[in-house]
Amino acid sequence: MSSRRAAIAVTIGILLGWLFKEPTNDTHSQGTVDTRIVEARKTFDNILFYEREGIAMAAYHNGELIADLWGGYADRSAVRIWERDTMTVTFSTTKAIAALIVAIFVSRGHLHYDDLVTKYWPEFGQHHKENVTVQWVLEHKTGLIKFDEEIQLERANDHLYISKLIEESKPMWPPGTASGYHAITQGWLIDQILRRADPKKRGIGQFYREEIQPLMKDKDFYIGLPRSLHYRMARIVQSTNAEFIKACVLGQRYRTFAWNVIWTRQNLVNIACNYPSWMSVMVSMPLRRP
Repeated sequence: MSSRRAAIAVTIGILLGWLFKEPTNDTHSQGTVDTRIVEARKTFDNILFYEREGIAMAAYHNGELIADLWGGYADRSAVRIWERDTMTVTFSTTKAIAALIVAIFVSRGHLHYDDLVTKYWPEFGQHHKENVTVQWVLEHKTGLIKFDEEIQLERANDHLYISKLIEESKPMWPPGTASGYHAITQGWLIDQILRRADPKKRGIGQFYREEIQPLMKDKDFYIGLPRSLHYRMARIVQSTNAEFIKACVLGQRYRTFAWNVIWTRQNLVNIACNYPSWMSVMVSMPLRRP
C-alpha cells in the first residue's frame, strides 16, 4: 500500500511540476526608461522572462514618453525577434477610438447621444430595437452580443451584408434594461451608425485614416492594416491548456471565466465570447497566422 501511495504521490508531483513549470524567454529587453522609473525595466524584464513570445510597453507622463520597452519574439516559431517597430493586434482598444469618433460626430452636430438609432437607420428598429439610442450602443445595452446568423470571415467587411444582418437580428435581452459586453459586435454596430450619419458616408476605418491618424505623432495604429505592413505584425498565440489550468488554480477571475465559458455553455458570456466562431476567445484565431 505504501508503495502505491508513493507512486501516486510521485505521479501527482510530476503532473504538478509539468503544470506549474514556467516557460522562459532567452531574449533581453531593449528600449529606454526614464531615470525616475528605473524599476519599470526590472518589472518588464521579469514579465518577459516568463513570456513564451514577446511583449512591448510604452508609458507617457504629461505627454512625454518616459518608457519604451520591447523584447522577446514577434514569432518564436520563425525565430523572428520583436523589434522596436513590431506591431500587434490591439483587440478592444479600437472601442476607445470608435467612442472618440462618435464624440467627434456629436461635436459636429452629426449625431446626438440621446438620438434614436432609427433616426439615421430606420430599418434597425425591427424586432423591438426601435427604442435603442446612440448612448445605449456605446453603453453595450442593445442586447446584440451576437447576430441571428453566423458571419463568415470573408464577409466581415461587407457593410451592406452586415447592415441587413443587424436589422434582422433579435436582441438577447430587452434593449436598455441591462448592459453586457458586446465583445465583437460593437464595432459593426457603431460602424453602421457612422456610415449613415457622416455626410461623406464613411465607416470607422476610413474616417480614422482621413481625420485622426494624420494628426497623430505616432501613426502606427490602424483600423484596417494595409497589406504592405503585415510583415511587421507579431504572431498571436493562445495560452496552452496547462497555462490556462494554472491561471484557474491561482486566480479567481479565471475560474469564474472558465465556469462561464466552458461549463455553462448557453449563458451570455459564452455566447459573446464565441461569436462569430472564427473570433472565439477559446480557439486559435486567424490573426497573423503564417
